[in-house]
Amino acid sequence: MTVGDREAVSTADDAPPAAAAPSGGTVSEVTVGDLFRRAYQLFYSKIFGLWVILVVTVLMLCGVLIGQASAGTWADPASREGFLSDARTRFGGFTPVLEALGLFRVFTSPLFYVAITLLALSIMACTVHRTPVLWRAWREPRLHPSDRFFDNARLRGSVTIDADEATTRQNLEKTLRSRGFRVIPDPRDERGLYADRFAWGGFGTVVAHTSFLIIIGAFVLSSSSGIDEMLSVPVGGEPVEVGHGTGLTVEATSFVATYNDEGRPLDYVSHLIVRDEAGTEVAQDTRVNAPLVWGGVRLHQNSFGIAADVRVQDASGGLLYAASVPLLWRSDDGSTMIGRFYLSGHDAEVLVATAASGAGRSASMEAGEASFVLYVGDAASASDGVTVAQGTPAPLGDLTVVFEREREYTGILVRHDPGAVWMWVGSVLLVVGMTITFACRHRRVWIRVCGSSPARVRFASNDKKDLVFERRLAELLGSVAEHPDVTSGNQGGTS
Repeated sequence: MTVGDREAVSTADDAPPAAAAPSGGTVSEVTVGDLFRRAYQLFYSKIFGLWVILVVTVLMLCGVLIGQASAGTWADPASREGFLSDARTRFGGFTPVLEALGLFRVFTSPLFYVAITLLALSIMACTVHRTPVLWRAWREPRLHPSDRFFDNARLRGSVTIDADEATTRQNLEKTLRSRGFRVIPDPRDERGLYADRFAWGGFGTVVAHTSFLIIIGAFVLSSSSGIDEMLSVPVGGEPVEVGHGTGLTVEATSFVATYNDEGRPLDYVSHLIVRDEAGTEVAQDTRVNAPLVWGGVRLHQNSFGIAADVRVQDASGGLLYAASVPLLWRSDDGSTMIGRFYLSGHDAEVLVATAASGAGRSASMEAGEASFVLYVGDAASASDGVTVAQGTPAPLGDLTVVFEREREYTGILVRHDPGAVWMWVGSVLLVVGMTITFACRHRRVWIRVCGSSPARVRFASNDKKDLVFERRLAELLGSVAEHPDVTSGNQGGTS
C-alpha cells in the first residue's frame, strides 16, 4: 500500500455474528443488493474491461476486413439480396453465418451494440470506483508517514541546512508554495510537512472516461438515428420522398456535367428543390462539396446516370409501383443497361433492361424497348419475362408492366448525423482529459526537519519513479540551503 492510500482491515472480531443455520442445513439468501454489488465488481474489473475492449476491437476489425453493406441496403429487399448474392461468391457457405452475426453491417448490428453497451458500463463502473480514491487523495491526503518511510520510499533524499529547525521549516514552506505546491503541516509532528502539486490531476481520467461515454453515445445515436442513404432522383420527374420521418421530398429540375478537353469531369451540378410537409421549399444548385442543407439534413451531389420510368399494376388494375428505376448495371456484353426494383406486396423482384446507348443494336431488343424479368420469392431463376415497346402495357405473370420512357437521374447522397455535435464535445473533452492526465500528474512529497543548526531535511515520495521530478525536487529543496556551509545528499532510489 502506498502512502496516501487508506487501509481498511476487517477482523473476525469486527464481523457480525453469523446467523444460526437450521438443523436441516445452511440457508443462503442472495438479495438484490448482493446481485448489484457482484455486477458492479464485475464491471470495474480490469480483466472484464480488457475482454470487452478485445471483443469491440475484433468486431471493428471485422467491419474493416469484411465488405460492409451500404446504408439502406438491408431496408431494400432487392438490394439486400443483391449484396448477399455477391457475398456468396466470396464467402461461400459462411455467408449465412456472417449474416446471422451481423458482420455485413457490423456497426449497426445487435452484437456490436451489446459489446459497446458493456464497454460503456465498464467505463462507468471504473469511473465510479476510482472517483472516491481520487477525492480522498485530493481532499484527505495522509499527512503523517512513519520513520521507516523516509528510509524505504521510492524517491528519498536529504539536505543539510545550517539553520535552526523553525527557520528551516518556514523557509521550506515559503519555497514550496512559491513553486506551486500545496503545503499542509503534519498534525502529529510539528517537524513534518506534506506538499503536493496537481492534487486534482487524477480527475483528468474522469474527464477522459466521460469523453469516452459521450463518444460512444454519439456513435450509437448516429448509427441508430442518422441517415446515410442514396436517392435516385429523376431529372424532370416526380419528387422523391427522403423518408426517415423527415417529411421532405426532393425534386431535380436539371443536371449538368462539365468536362475538360480530355474528357475528365470538372463539375456535376443538380438543381434541387426540397419541400417539407407544409409546402415550404428551398431551391439550390447542389454539388459534391456544396450540399443543400435543410434542418440538419444534407443533400450532396454523388452520381448520375440513366433511369427507366416504369409502372406496374396488379390483376385488378391497382397501381403497385410507379417510379424511375436507375439502370445501374451493364450486361456482360455491354449491350444492355439493367436496373431492378422490389414489389413488397408480392414478395417479387423485377429486373428491367434497355438497350445501352452507343453499344449498337442489342440482340434481344430494339431501341425504345425494355425487357422485364420477374423473380418471385427466393427463386433462383426467373418466373416470367417479357420485352415490351415503349408505352405499351404487357403481362408479366399476374401483373401488368409499362415502360414509359428513359430519362436522366441524379444520385443524391442524403446525410443526417445527430451525433456529430456530441462527437465533437466528446473529442474536446478527451483532449482535455488526456492533457490533464499526462501534463498535470499528482506529485506528492513528505518532508521532515530533524535537528537544529545544522538542520537535516529529509524528503521522500512513494509516487512512481520519475527522474525529472526527482531531480527537480532535489534542486528545489537544495535551493533552501543558501548558507555557504550547507552540504546535501540525495539517496533517490527504489526500495
